[in-house]
Amino acid sequence: MPDSKILVADDDAIIRLELTSALQDLGFTVIDSVSNGTEALELAKRNKPDLCILDVHMPGIDGITVAAELAEARICPVLLLTAYSDLDVVDRANRAGVMGFIVKPYRTAELLPTIRLTLSRYREMTALSNALEGLQNQVSSDRLLAQAQRILMLRDNLTERESLRRLHAQSTSMGRDLQAVCEAIILTAELAHDLPTRR
Repeated sequence: MPDSKILVADDDAIIRLELTSALQDLGFTVIDSVSNGTEALELAKRNKPDLCILDVHMPGIDGITVAAELAEARICPVLLLTAYSDLDVVDRANRAGVMGFIVKPYRTAELLPTIRLTLSRYREMTALSNALEGLQNQVSSDRLLAQAQRILMLRDNLTERESLRRLHAQSTSMGRDLQAVCEAIILTAELAHDLPTRR
């Protein structure tokens, strides 16, 4: 995990310099070190770091708002660098998808395990999210297929197997994927007010 690319944002130049140096000593590549949230967000979107370490309070956009945008766009995990530990900050950070905190004044010895754990958890979350998306897409495709089959079975008096064969044949002859063919059949039936009753 060292050699991961990290973006650092803090409005305190000394903290930025010390943190950048500590991260480089641990083997990480600090690709950018900036003083405000607006610049941090732009650079993160452009350069796609493996991790952002952001101060909570910065000029422009605060670190939690930046974290929320990065989480929504699935760009990278965020660690908040903060001297604040009040519940409002923790609650906002949690809702924004922040993966953890580095509390000021931080100890260099804590950086490596915190970063490793954050990157590992983020990879696990991303894999689970992608798997869930895949399952949801499959369920949606299966529903479309079943509905298109029912339409063909009722309209053309086909068996389930025959309706499936016809859908595959139309997909091949039209050069379109099966889901697009199913959607077209369902849309045609809807326009003709000829949809079968859902089971």
